[in-house]
Amino acid sequence: MFHINSDGLLEAITESPFPSGGANPVSVGLGGDTLFVVNKNGDFPRMSSLQPNYTALHIASDGSLSPVSGSTVSVAFNSSPTQALVVRDHHLLFGADFLGDSCKASSLTMKVACISSSRLLSRRLPASR
Repeated sequence: MFHINSDGLLEAITESPFPSGGANPVSVGLGGDTLFVVNKNGDFPRMSSLQPNYTALHIASDGSLSPVSGSTVSVAFNSSPTQALVVRDHHLLFGADFLGDSCKASSLTMKVACISSSRLLSRRLPASR
């Protein structure tokens, strides 16, 4: 993470880089002062023993990031989450999990979560395809 100085030069934020709340972060979505992160936690065939997840980080006024307690939503092992799209006006986060919960090569599961005022994600049923 970097600050952009008035002269356009980048300056690293103290303590950067920040932990993503998992391994192998592949996508972020921004909603106000909250950064939502997709942690893929591995790649085929190099799978991790960590469960893939979506999680939230608070962005402080100095640009530093801190985990939002209780915000992590795990998805199935062997799934491959790839995207986080935040719809701010409706407090929603959409995610795409290739292989979904079925491990079929042609499977894509859309995840939908509501974002609470305290930045917590609550699971919703997958959207119909």
